[in-house]
Amino acid sequence: MKVLKNKLLLSVIFVLIVIIIPSFIFSIYQYSSITDEEKVIDDVYKNQLESILFSINQYSVDVVNNWVNRLNEISGFEEGNKMDELEGFINQNEIIQQFNIVDLNITGDNIEISNLAEPNVITGFVNKYIKENAEQINDLKTFLQNDYQKVIGVEDISMPDYTLLLFKMKAQNNKLGVITIKTEPFILEYISPKTQQIAENRMNITVYQNIQNRVVYSHQKDGNIENIQKSKELWLLPNYSVGIELTGSTLNSLVKKRVHTVILLVVLFNALIILGIVLLYYNVKREIELAKIKSEFVSNVSHELRTPLAMISMYSETLLMGRVKNDEKRQEYYEIIQEETNRLNGIVNNILNFSRIENKKRKYHFTKSSLNMLVEEILKVYKYELVNKGFTCNFYPTPDIDLISIDKDAIKDAVINLISNSIKYSKEQKYIEIKTGKDAGYQYIEVTDKGIGISEKDIKLIFDKFYRVTEENLAHHAQGSGLGLSIVKHIMDAHKGKIQVNSKLNNGSTFRLMFPIQLNV
Repeated sequence: MKVLKNKLLLSVIFVLIVIIIPSFIFSIYQYSSITDEEKVIDDVYKNQLESILFSINQYSVDVVNNWVNRLNEISGFEEGNKMDELEGFINQNEIIQQFNIVDLNITGDNIEISNLAEPNVITGFVNKYIKENAEQINDLKTFLQNDYQKVIGVEDISMPDYTLLLFKMKAQNNKLGVITIKTEPFILEYISPKTQQIAENRMNITVYQNIQNRVVYSHQKDGNIENIQKSKELWLLPNYSVGIELTGSTLNSLVKKRVHTVILLVVLFNALIILGIVLLYYNVKREIELAKIKSEFVSNVSHELRTPLAMISMYSETLLMGRVKNDEKRQEYYEIIQEETNRLNGIVNNILNFSRIENKKRKYHFTKSSLNMLVEEILKVYKYELVNKGFTCNFYPTPDIDLISIDKDAIKDAVINLISNSIKYSKEQKYIEIKTGKDAGYQYIEVTDKGIGISEKDIKLIFDKFYRVTEENLAHHAQGSGLGLSIVKHIMDAHKGKIQVNSKLNNGSTFRLMFPIQLNV
């Protein structure tokens, strides 16, 4: 038995080493690899979004550069025809609110074309900006010398709806051009069509005001900046940003999904293997326990058979040799032989009954019978053994109970098993009480003793085949096959009845066999 347990343990350890541990290592590796793959994919994804945002920004710069180039062409607009041409250009572009030229050598000196409600506000702000950002203004000149027309976008809090675009004039030396544009109309007229062209239903592009997080334009009806995956400030509109989110699954999310699926499958695979190991372990453990029980059963039955055979052999041999001269003693020996023969028959019958039950070959023959008469017949046969072993047995029949359809021989076997257990497991108080009666649609036979009783945990198991109570080495003190109550349970199941057990340790036991009356009507 110990060898089998060791083999079982080694099998479990082998499966853990060969299958489970590598699977868990693979799961951990897959999970840890997500971070590295995410980093690579995130870099690719960011570059993709950066290129889209760059394209939008570049387009807005191109629009403004077209304006700047046109304004640079209209140089020397102090002349009447140039002035008219400039005013015509501004009137054609409703987004442009006004255009100013500032002489960088003369603070406050400017030429103003078109008017705002408070034109002096622009003059004051531009002069202040020039003073505070002299280096940036010089950069405009440097860029122009390198044949690159750079435009700076600035905003003044006093004019929240406008943006000032500053650039160095080409034709007029040391002059700064200032284009005042309507910010949000510029976004709606120029930037939004470009975003639609880029998006192509593959992504959602949103333009929003940074300070208030207010959406100016979005492809979705209910634009929401919370879902934006990447954003960048518009180059020419300092307080506005453009954000982007892909509407479908990103490469990153697809890789995550794939890795998570692999991990899930591995975990599921591991769980199934563990479940299989657990089931295998318990099945093998059960088989080992069953083999142990069967071994004990063979040992117990061998002992049970050997004892009455030895007694029969000894007393019959004594009688045959004529050593007993006293008739009274001779009669005692005959009775002992008869008693041991009955005991031997009981053991053999139990084994044969159990064998028939296991092979589903036991047949039941139901006839109308009286439970009172059935108990009386049992006690008539069993009376000698009860008296011989010092037991007092009282029978309290309930009068006038109806006949009931039962297999008499089977029920006799069941009751005899209960009486036999009461004899076997009683110590000082050798008392057995048998009752018949009616209770809630049942007729019953009840066997009560004042024996050692059964613990609560054992009550649930006593009807299992081969099971014997092992507390206080009881299984060794009281010999038995462990089949009696299993046979009783099978007989009651065949009668569609049930068994009630009321027992406590050292306080006796009561077994009630209940037969449904309605099935016999």
